[in-house]
Amino acid sequence: MDGAPQPPRPVRRDGRRRGGRVQVGHFFTELNAAPKKPYAYPGNEPTLNTPWAYACAGAPHRTQDVARRALTSIFTPVPEGLVGNDDLGRLSSWAVWAALGLYPQAPGRADLVVASPQFPSTTVRRGNGATITITAPQASDANRYVQSLRVNGAASTRPWLPASFVAQGGALDVTLGATASNRGSAPADAPPSFDVGPVPARSGAVVGLSSKCLDVPDSVPANGVQLQLYTCNTTAAQQWRVP
Repeated sequence: MDGAPQPPRPVRRDGRRRGGRVQVGHFFTELNAAPKKPYAYPGNEPTLNTPWAYACAGAPHRTQDVARRALTSIFTPVPEGLVGNDDLGRLSSWAVWAALGLYPQAPGRADLVVASPQFPSTTVRRGNGATITITAPQASDANRYVQSLRVNGAASTRPWLPASFVAQGGALDVTLGATASNRGSAPADAPPSFDVGPVPARSGAVVGLSSKCLDVPDSVPANGVQLQLYTCNTTAAQQWRVP
């Protein structure tokens, strides 16, 4: 779970984009707080994913800002420069991703959220032979905000890249500036959202001990009703749906 925490539910699940931004924004009051503080604590790893959640909430410029500030302030270029225990490369790989300006924000997916590259030119050669080139001539500590993006020569307003780009390789041309822009903030540009279950949700019986089914007594759904295990009979009282 450390390597793949999910962004806050208001950002991904119910679409309250502004509410999600407020919650995440407060979370970054401190960039590397102690364990008992209600703020980001990347030194303990589970919150490493959270800066990238802004892209899901219509504020990719905040991803660009927080990821870069974390990379350049709490990670330092000395032997002991990691912000915590590396745990098989978890922290150091985050720093590499942040320097590239890319991140696999959705667990189990190859889609990448786009932030701001730290270097003017970077080439990634994958094991399958694909090559990804990232060009950002204006890259600097001050120029951390994406003004425009071209993917394989075509202009894109999305703050993310599909899995097909990662698989096949390609070229990213990023124009950076010192001022935040609203590029990528439209709902249509947001990264795809992946729920916890199938869509549409599957309905059916829940079978328990002795092959009995979870059942609502008298088929009356109500708050506080005591459920029971009952002989499976395919009635509505035994149909359950994953929300």
